[in-house]
Amino acid sequence: MSMDPNNPTPQIPQQASPPPPPPPYPRSKTIPMLVGAIFLLGMGFLGGYLFFSPKKTVEEKAAPTPHVSSSPTKVTMSVTPTEKANAIPTDWTYVTSQECNVSFPLPPKKEPYYIPVPTGETPDLMQDEGGFWQYGTNTSAGMFTQYAYMHFFNEDWGGSEYMAGFVQVGCGPNTKGYTTESLLSTYSDDYKNGTYAGPEGPLVFTNLGEKKMWGRSTIAYTVSGGMGLSNGSNIQYLFATKEHIYTVSTMKMSQSTFIKNTTEQIFQNLQFKD
Repeated sequence: MSMDPNNPTPQIPQQASPPPPPPPYPRSKTIPMLVGAIFLLGMGFLGGYLFFSPKKTVEEKAAPTPHVSSSPTKVTMSVTPTEKANAIPTDWTYVTSQECNVSFPLPPKKEPYYIPVPTGETPDLMQDEGGFWQYGTNTSAGMFTQYAYMHFFNEDWGGSEYMAGFVQVGCGPNTKGYTTESLLSTYSDDYKNGTYAGPEGPLVFTNLGEKKMWGRSTIAYTVSGGMGLSNGSNIQYLFATKEHIYTVSTMKMSQSTFIKNTTEQIFQNLQFKD
């Protein structure tokens, strides 16, 4: 489900390190054991220090994951989110896009992450009936040639452009040696020059400034103009690594607070390997 620059409305295919721990409390100065009472007081301070002092943890390294084919391989990984201290639930798994070198958290197909359809009824789209979290990929002829995404979807919803919950990563090989800053310049200039324009006219790229995401510096931006979802309200993120260039976006059209919150949890816990 890629974001074609010439048609910003998504098309369904036919379809940190966590914040550093607070600095250790300073050790109490050695208190001369002149009397028993002072000795006990000193031991009390020492015990409090040992109890409240932050403990060091050992970061677990994720095991290599296999190539994702048309039937994605679900890989369970013990990974600490790079920017948010909100680790995914234990019954979630990770699915890895080999092309984009990024792993997506995947909730299981069970309630409350799956909404069953009442027996004998047609799925109600606006109630998200029959939907569950699924992984998919697509390609594009633009600067970002590969797209990987996680969305809350039910194929019985048909060709609707409704996105109950959606997290997408667009990527391309960094063959031109872009930095995040030079990628921003090139990509935004393409909008200014009218490279990305539709029947309604040119699209407008707005730089919202630098933002720390997934343990790295990114540029937040919006695209406005045109029709559908390209109204400037959908914040996206742009950055470059030595191996790839990236654009990341999310949508939450569901009326369900739970689906919106799950979408945000998937988005915050993306794991980029570059």
